[in-house]
Amino acid sequence: MKQILSSLERLILSILIEKGYSETNEHTLDTKIEPREFTRLYRNVMDKIALKMIDDSIDNDEIAQAIKRLTRLERIIIAFNIVQEMELKEIASILDTTSSNIYTYKSRALKRLKEKLRDIEDDG
Repeated sequence: MKQILSSLERLILSILIEKGYSETNEHTLDTKIEPREFTRLYRNVMDKIALKMIDDSIDNDEIAQAIKRLTRLERIIIAFNIVQEMELKEIASILDTTSSNIYTYKSRALKRLKEKLRDIEDDG
């Protein structure tokens, strides 16, 4: 888990530098980043990782596509919790929110997935 986070932190730092924020040393940037902007960039990176996990781990195309049609946050939670078997409290920590928020998003995501898969089954 620590290896994933340190790699993720390096990736985010690289993205921020590409976006025009210059690096003053290994761990800081010389431009203040608005918390909302940082959260948006961070979650975009997490979503790309989640999509890669879904592509690499889920063989059933219909299920993979149904997960990909969830909201970004729902996709991240499903990928990290179900595919990576990460605890909800760990996901909450990574996404800087509460476990109860993550639980709520996961419940909604699973409900939406069931509906999407039921629709696919009815069409097929």
